[in-house]
Amino acid sequence: ARRVDGERWAMTLRMFNVGSRALDHLDLLAAARPIAEALSEELGETVHMGVLDGDSAVYVLKIESRYTIRMYSRVGRRMPLYCTAIGKILLAYAGNEERDALLEGVRLLAMTKNTLTTRAALDAELALIRAQGYARDNEEREENLHCIGAPIFDYTGAVVAVLSVSWPSFRYQIADEPGWIERVKSAAASISSVLGYL
Repeated sequence: ARRVDGERWAMTLRMFNVGSRALDHLDLLAAARPIAEALSEELGETVHMGVLDGDSAVYVLKIESRYTIRMYSRVGRRMPLYCTAIGKILLAYAGNEERDALLEGVRLLAMTKNTLTTRAALDAELALIRAQGYARDNEEREENLHCIGAPIFDYTGAVVAVLSVSWPSFRYQIADEPGWIERVKSAAASISSVLGYL
């Protein structure tokens, strides 16, 4: 089965233009899937894993929510960096030069009333994300959608992916947020550990 899955993923990954990084992605997916499935089972919500591809993020894994009202998303879907939990973590952990390059020419358009639309506001948010070790998307890309994301590190200490959980507003209880943040961070740390991060 691994060979067939591997071939299917190799074809999918070629569409992501990651070329020689395909093997790294296969290891990442193998490490992440059972942990992401357990997190989705525990919280009941949709779990995604995303990676940097060019100047945007792309979903490489999706575990569907147990609810009938679900999030429209799919593996391979691209998303902007500045207004998503996955993207903001990728920006937060990039070096200063890389971050500038990723944001060069990007217009910080207001997707919702909560979108950060100035570089100063975004930079302040990214500093906070690095300090806290997680990111929130507080209806910044889509109204009525909240996300919490945490970084996944490889054995070199580099952020190679982000694990995130998405909630519709009517299931997002602020009182539960601290516990959810810890669960997402813990699951991401478990994947990092499988990848050899100490």
